[in-house]
Amino acid sequence: DEQLYEDNSVNSLCDAVALFGDLINNYSHWFQNSSLFLVLNKKDLFQQKIAHKSLLSCFGQDYDEENYFEQLSTDELKVSENIQFIKQQILNQMEDQTKQVVCYEMCAYDEEQVKKAFYEIFSTVAQTITVADTPSTGAQQRDKSYTRNAELSLEKK
Repeated sequence: DEQLYEDNSVNSLCDAVALFGDLINNYSHWFQNSSLFLVLNKKDLFQQKIAHKSLLSCFGQDYDEENYFEQLSTDELKVSENIQFIKQQILNQMEDQTKQVVCYEMCAYDEEQVKKAFYEIFSTVAQTITVADTPSTGAQQRDKSYTRNAELSLEKK
């Protein structure tokens, strides 16, 4: 229900969904061989807001308020179902529906959630780099070193 700072007539969630679509479709050559990760942050704030207000003001007629809000008996169901709805709205923006996207829901203040997501993302990227650099032993050694350094920094925290 928040508006953009620079344009208070635009809902910030709607803007984020449209921006994702614009980036992924208009700059798709940058993402053709890339892993995609969708990080939905501020889950704690979303939990507080969705208990009292539906997403109708953001998504309009695309949002079935009765099924996603009024008929859900608990706040946990509202959170779960509405996060799935938002994910689907974001992923529907992609012209290439075969591209796999890994989604994370988190609160950035939760250090364990951030560590887990960072490690999984880093591991996926490191594996992609290693596979792409297969002929080069130097690149593989470098990637193993990066992966080990990331593991060590995560262990220290």
